[in-house]
Amino acid sequence: MPWLPDFLPCISTLRHLRLAIGHRGSDLGVENTLKAVEGAIESGADYAEVDIQLTKDLVPVAAHDDSLSRMAGQSDSINELTLKELQSIPLSQYGMKGQVPTLEELIQLSQGKIRLLIELKAVSEREKEPLVDQILALIEKYDFQKDCILMSLDYELVQLVRQKNPALKTGYCMFGNLGETTVENLLSLDCDFVVIEENMVSNSFISACRQAWLPVYVWTVELEENMRKYLDMGVNGLISDKPYLVKEVLEDYPSQGIPSAEDYYFS
Repeated sequence: MPWLPDFLPCISTLRHLRLAIGHRGSDLGVENTLKAVEGAIESGADYAEVDIQLTKDLVPVAAHDDSLSRMAGQSDSINELTLKELQSIPLSQYGMKGQVPTLEELIQLSQGKIRLLIELKAVSEREKEPLVDQILALIEKYDFQKDCILMSLDYELVQLVRQKNPALKTGYCMFGNLGETTVENLLSLDCDFVVIEENMVSNSFISACRQAWLPVYVWTVELEENMRKYLDMGVNGLISDKPYLVKEVLEDYPSQGIPSAEDYYFS
């Protein structure tokens, strides 16, 4: 359960924080690269979302796919390459060039400039604990606890993070057909926020999340009209390749700023 204030106001009076979150950094660089996160920083985004998985030598790196086929035209799997091998392969996207960065490089770049939404990519059972351990070690090394939140499509990974570091804010990416989502179902989730796709947004789901005190982030929102629609419905954050556009839209909506520590969710 997320932290709750001593006095619980009526649900209708909650002032939800509205966040601009750059999807895979931003579209101002090759996805998940330092340049993409620099684009999120330049856009004034509150967070940059990055996808993290392990190399063969157990280094956390930012890459969405489990292979390089889409980004480099090679079939090599990320977890079958060492960091040195991986970073020797140039990436290409929309006419831009890039290199797979380490999570450590991303943290170093982000410090004092932007916060990170770290997505733990689904991996095999034997890789789960090493992935979590390596990520948490870097967060501790750089005292980055208050400058990041973590999420995953794999609920076991979310639970593993919470077991190892309960102080970190964690979210569950709800994917596919939600079916009937009740307040009771949401309260049973051991996480601090939920993330859903655009096609899953509904007034009933958002209402249930509000009653369960769960902030809702939506991905991947690219059209301004949809950004405004979801904000009007009460979502708390928009994950977009265009964080600069989200920031423009958010100028028309009251904001409490970037939350930290116990005041993360509510003011």
